[in-house]
Amino acid sequence: MFRSARVLVAALLAAGGAAVLPGTAVADYGPAVQVFLTPTPGSHVEVGVPLQISGSSHYGEASHWEWGEISFDGGETWDYLDLPPTSENWQYFYTPTVEGDLTILVRAHEDRRVGEPRAVVVHVGGPSTTRPDSCGVILGCRPFIADVYPTVDTDPRPVELGLAFRVDRPGQIIGVEVTRPGNPPTPVRVRLWDSTGGVLADVTGVPTYGYRISLPQNTQVAAGERYVVSYSTGGLPYRSTEWQFSGEVVFAPFRLPVSAGVYSYDDGFPTESWHNSSYGIVPMFAG
Repeated sequence: MFRSARVLVAALLAAGGAAVLPGTAVADYGPAVQVFLTPTPGSHVEVGVPLQISGSSHYGEASHWEWGEISFDGGETWDYLDLPPTSENWQYFYTPTVEGDLTILVRAHEDRRVGEPRAVVVHVGGPSTTRPDSCGVILGCRPFIADVYPTVDTDPRPVELGLAFRVDRPGQIIGVEVTRPGNPPTPVRVRLWDSTGGVLADVTGVPTYGYRISLPQNTQVAAGERYVVSYSTGGLPYRSTEWQFSGEVVFAPFRLPVSAGVYSYDDGFPTESWHNSSYGIVPMFAG
């Protein structure tokens, strides 16, 4: 499934992904709409750190985005992006090798037509120029994760599944969204941890809208610090997408590291990772 560190893999739209998406660049393309979702335009990225580049193609009534191309040299050369008919999102992994501005171009192919290239510029090794987006306390902001071929794991053992993240500004985690197969109407225990394994919030409840658990209003987080949100499966089946975090996700105000998906089998602080997997859990941030 994973051809190389720079080969696109088709992605399925993550549950809840149509909610508030700060920092997106949207471009018209005939009957389809092409959307860059990660990285956020103007963001800072590191030399030598794999970067996740992702987007979405919303289908028109009469036709669809069939495949695309991506370029990192101003359009001199293009790499192929595959998009199966059943998928809306795409994803690509790229490792910057030199400092300076990096322009990422993507163009779509549809019904023998080629769309105009759409661009996102990031600063490799340089400071971020991202315009802060407002993340309100009612809806909040959550990171976009384009799950790549999600599967259902039926491990009967209880496991703690989590997501490591940082934010670029102080604020609060107002809730956690957990996508479970079939959205069972059973209580879920969610926790927010600091980088040392200290518990900042611990809530058990039945998710609203099938996936959302609210956290106390005083659950504050600091800019640049590492945190983990997690939930306990209780032995129920859970969502798992291997290789999803093979590159860093930069989606303001969030930054998700390589191997951001973590787990533990001892009901404690999740720190282990497996095949750079994601587990259907994201934080909701306000600030």
